[in-house]
Amino acid sequence: MNSTLQDVARIAGVSIATASRALRDDRRISRSCIGRVQAAAEQARYRPVNRRRQSGGTTLEGKTVLMLMLGMARSLENLPVVASAIHGVESAVVARGGVCSIM
Repeated sequence: MNSTLQDVARIAGVSIATASRALRDDRRISRSCIGRVQAAAEQARYRPVNRRRQSGGTTLEGKTVLMLMLGMARSLENLPVVASAIHGVESAVVARGGVCSIM
């Protein structure tokens, strides 16, 4: 049976989100925590599943993704969490060759 990220997190004593970040060398995670998670991944013989490669990748070439901001006051768009979410969607769409439009 293949181990999962949840198994790695349990062994390392961290949350799944922290384990994921640690395995990607996220700068928000301490070096000691990254070491613990990497050791847990080795112990569990964890191998991440690259879903993008298995599915042949997801492309949005020639497509437009519309983010419709219904009921959102313009002032909410300036909140850091909302701005970050919008930026994240826009970046992901553009990285896959698409166009992002916000209304």
